[in-house]
Amino acid sequence: GLWPSWGDPRVAAVITMAGDSYLFDQAGLAALTVPVLAMGGTADTGTPTEWGILPTFEYASSPQKALVQFENAEHGIFGLGCPAAPWLVDIGFTWMCADAIWDKDRVHDLINYFTTAFLLATLNDDAEAAAALAPDAVQFPGVSYEVQGF
Repeated sequence: GLWPSWGDPRVAAVITMAGDSYLFDQAGLAALTVPVLAMGGTADTGTPTEWGILPTFEYASSPQKALVQFENAEHGIFGLGCPAAPWLVDIGFTWMCADAIWDKDRVHDLINYFTTAFLLATLNDDAEAAAALAPDAVQFPGVSYEVQGF
């Protein structure tokens, strides 16, 4: 069966980064009605897109949702990286240090772009931020993008 509801009326938007959406099933994700931004890498071996971010985008009932896929990126693109967190090496998380395809600074700039525009558009009704999420506004090499409601 489904997990008990994690619903909280204080939550006005959801951002998932390499999220494990399969845990919530189609029916559970359909209960998600607040704006949602799902981001992940298409080469993610920790949380493959097929059962990670894709179901969130496909099944969430939110009228405003976006799917950002960083082509050929692995799971660690969202992490700080070893220069910012050298202890990652000490605990054996060297896979978080770098990505085979993506430069960490570049991918973090893009993650920040999408996150900031999404939060401003959905929480502040910022028209300029919503325009930055329109399909014709998002033309970044290596980024696949789908959107509804912006």
